[in-house]
Amino acid sequence: MVKIDRLEQMTKCAIYEERDGKWTLPISKYHRSDYVSMNMFISFVLSTIAFFIIAGGYLVYLLDANKDLANISYSSIGVITLVLYITWEILILIITFVYYRKKYHKARKSLRKYYENLKELNKMYSEEKKATMSFSSELNNDTFMTL
Repeated sequence: MVKIDRLEQMTKCAIYEERDGKWTLPISKYHRSDYVSMNMFISFVLSTIAFFIIAGGYLVYLLDANKDLANISYSSIGVITLVLYITWEILILIITFVYYRKKYHKARKSLRKYYENLKELNKMYSEEKKATMSFSSELNNDTFMTL
């Protein structure tokens, strides 16, 4: 027999899995430090690639604009590039850390509601199973009494 309360709980869980669950359930597989570290590493690699693409493009522009290569101080360009790279990475990693930490906390908060719904659904199943078991045992006792 279909129980309306249980059906509503199942629907709530299914809707959550379909909407928010797509991004929160994968996050739940990680500890906070692992999730943030993994995304910081990915961000570090991608921002390094982006920096060197931008720096390479700017270097090509400078070389094209300045035809006199004898007057360019390569050591000063190297030092400036290194300082800019370190500043760039620190800024990107701070932004990444804050963003993914907030995203993790938001996902965990959302998952708490989902897990509460799952516990309630499990409780409904357990109560129904107990009721069915007690009815079944009463039915068996009545059967033996009549024989």
